[in-house]
Amino acid sequence: MPPLSPDHFGKVLLSRFLELPLRRFDSFVKKLDADSHFLQRSGVLSLGFLRGARLSSGASSGAQTFGEIVMEEGHPEIFWHSPSFAREYRMDDAVIDHMRDHEEIGEDLGRIVRRLRLVNSRNRLTDHIVRFILHVQAGYLETGDLLQLRPLSYVRLSEKLPFTPWFPNGIDSTRISRILRRFPLVFSDGTIRELSELCPKIRATCCHFVNDVIKSEKILIQEGSIQGPLSDSEIARRVEDVFGTIIISRRTVAHIRRTLGIPERIARATARTYRDATAEFSPPIPLTSRSVRESTPVCSGVYEISSFVPGEPEKVLYIGSSRNLRKRLSHHLYSSGGNPLLRERMSGGARFRYRIVKEDWRTFERTIYRSFLNTFGMAPECNRASP
Repeated sequence: MPPLSPDHFGKVLLSRFLELPLRRFDSFVKKLDADSHFLQRSGVLSLGFLRGARLSSGASSGAQTFGEIVMEEGHPEIFWHSPSFAREYRMDDAVIDHMRDHEEIGEDLGRIVRRLRLVNSRNRLTDHIVRFILHVQAGYLETGDLLQLRPLSYVRLSEKLPFTPWFPNGIDSTRISRILRRFPLVFSDGTIRELSELCPKIRATCCHFVNDVIKSEKILIQEGSIQGPLSDSEIARRVEDVFGTIIISRRTVAHIRRTLGIPERIARATARTYRDATAEFSPPIPLTSRSVRESTPVCSGVYEISSFVPGEPEKVLYIGSSRNLRKRLSHHLYSSGGNPLLRERMSGGARFRYRIVKEDWRTFERTIYRSFLNTFGMAPECNRASP
């Protein structure tokens, strides 16, 4: 196998360096700052920051996230959490090349210079990509509205990135993937999330558009704008009319609808509302160990758990069924049961109601669940999968 050319070797080295985890990269830059001190003293190297880069007021080494997104007059800005992530080394290349000819320091100097350039390449690349992603997704970051989230796959991002003289041949999607593989940020709402969440593929964004169109069906029917639930083809056309830049096929709509657990047109037309479907449920009961023990039968049936906080709207959290209603509801009280989100939502106060179903209670659960989807356009918050 022939040896790699210097150019090819440099690309391989950079690709691996782009994958260096946050903490290791931070330590790498700190050590490099110290190792290059003799170059700083000689005046051929100065330590600075990327043009326009801003550090968080609490920026320090040992950060757990790369930075935070701050909204300034409707525009998202990145504030880096460590000086390492915005570091830029400025070198006098002519003097450094002359120094490398010196036998005593040439080898060590060459190693340090390669590392300095690797850091520059990674930080320039990262800053360029992050700023463009924030620019594209500014609407979503300001409002939190998923309908404002633009499709931005890594391939599309590679094609749309503005020209930069640091990378005159463009930035390919594999480099973008390596950088964003683990890139935690503090979003403007205070949550820590991966930057890759702002780079959804087109089908992921289409899910939000299709869901929104189906949720609006009942209002459109009441207004007389449409005669009944929309077909998949009509949904596709309406998505294109309402959201403009999105063009999807009937098959894509059908796939998304099934993924979201939403019935087809005929089923939506004949389905009862959630209020009608649960008319024979018991009155709401506080979800406490005593009430479950005293008010819940030991038999099969379907149940609903909802939040109950005085002064706040009640919200259906979960729809389920069981062979033994009392045992299942007790299990929800004393164990997360593999559903920690439900446990968390119940902690502020909850109520339940149920209906005894002696046979085919799972089928009845699916009926109740689908009526909820048809009425509200989405599943209860803590139902992780369609029954």
